[in-house]
Amino acid sequence: GDYILINDGNPKLAFIGDLTSALVNIFVDIIGVRFFHMGIGIVAFGTVFGSICCFFIYLLHFRKKDRLCRIVRPQLKEDDPGIIDIIKPGSAESLLYILIATQIIVQNAVLVAEAGTSGLDNATIADDIQMIYSIIITSATDPVMTFAAAYFGEQNRMGLNLVKRKQFIIGGIMLLPFVVLTFGFPEIIPAFYKIDDPFVISSLPIAIRYITVTMILFYFTTMFVDYLAATEEENKANLSLVISSVSMIALPFLLQKLFSYNSPWIAKVIAELLQLIFLLTTCRFFMRGLIKFQKENVLFLDGGEITGQHTEKWIEGIKVILGEEEAEAVRIKMLYPIINSPGQNEHLMTSFTVLQRNDNSIAVILRYDPKKDQQQINNTATEADNKNGEVTNSEFLGIRRVMMIFERKGAYVKI
Repeated sequence: GDYILINDGNPKLAFIGDLTSALVNIFVDIIGVRFFHMGIGIVAFGTVFGSICCFFIYLLHFRKKDRLCRIVRPQLKEDDPGIIDIIKPGSAESLLYILIATQIIVQNAVLVAEAGTSGLDNATIADDIQMIYSIIITSATDPVMTFAAAYFGEQNRMGLNLVKRKQFIIGGIMLLPFVVLTFGFPEIIPAFYKIDDPFVISSLPIAIRYITVTMILFYFTTMFVDYLAATEEENKANLSLVISSVSMIALPFLLQKLFSYNSPWIAKVIAELLQLIFLLTTCRFFMRGLIKFQKENVLFLDGGEITGQHTEKWIEGIKVILGEEEAEAVRIKMLYPIINSPGQNEHLMTSFTVLQRNDNSIAVILRYDPKKDQQQINNTATEADNKNGEVTNSEFLGIRRVMMIFERKGAYVKI
């Protein structure tokens, strides 16, 4: 739901839905447990009921006719994608959550066998820590799929590199404080939970350190899986998840005699490491642009207020790339209609980019905030609408994209 609403220009409703779900869940838990003493059953009900409330709030988005995603009667055309093609990009993430649930079942089974109810205490606290890490990692890596898919669609290798680089930096900053806490001072966790079981007090800090290493690896593998899913490499993403999960299910039992109640945590480290090795060896392009940023296919990059002074500078800059005739076409078809719109604010901030695409064509792209645009533009353009020398308009994550494609002869070079 979040993905659909955000990509369709309605992030506020997505936020309201998520917030409502959380508040309803908390309210039901407090009332049911504190005042009516209803136990774990009411907690589970609160979670489900909160999600149902969120779902009905999301439905408000689809009743408006100006939405790209709305409830309509299916009218499939011959070249429309099939059901498999539609759900395939999300298969990696769905598989990830199914396999995580399976891993938790195996983990708890081994801990109960080795340490009884004390083992379950360890598992409960470990699951809490992993959940916090998962929230941070998801926050850091989720934008990868949407932004990478957009840049992949416009064949913008520099944009893809930029997404990877920024997300690694932002995710690392978000993870650092919690990593320092859980790896450097794991003894704080049992004290926070007010645990008095000697077994848990002695064994939990070791488990927490293993979990910290696992979640650092999980950050990298999740980043790569989301990137693959966004760039039509779902099969590799799914295979890496299968490798990780098969290892996680089998290894705790194989390591049980050697490491006893620590075997689930060690198994998780090994499983994530195997998945990361598979991803790095089969998808070597991952490392491109991470250490040193590369402007691979950008021929021109500028921006600023859309004034006559700036646009003249842009046109002069792209004449070397496109030639006089095509540069003038950009001026007349792309820039003039925006500048000359009645009531158009000249302080409209823009970015202006010229890209060399995979098929050797040249893309001229202008981006800006559509809320300040006085033009009434149809925002339903797709890749198929890009015709040589014609202007297409689209909107993604609240940013308007005006684009012109100029075809060139040459071999197709895959990213």
